[in-house]
Amino acid sequence: MKTKMVINLDPEYDKKLEILKANKEFSTKSETAVRVIEEFFDKNIELDLKKSKQNKIVDYE
Repeated sequence: MKTKMVINLDPEYDKKLEILKANKEFSTKSETAVRVIEEFFDKNIELDLKKSKQNKIVDYE
């Protein structure tokens, strides 16, 4: 079974993708996508953690 994931990336991540391409830091499209998505989620988790600390709310399941 294949799973399709559609992500609307922030323009910041489009820039990161272009940097990866320019530096040839990838070998396949899927590897590039994985790197961009990993950074996307890492950054959003950091932002969520900062917000939750400010609001004293932690809601991860």
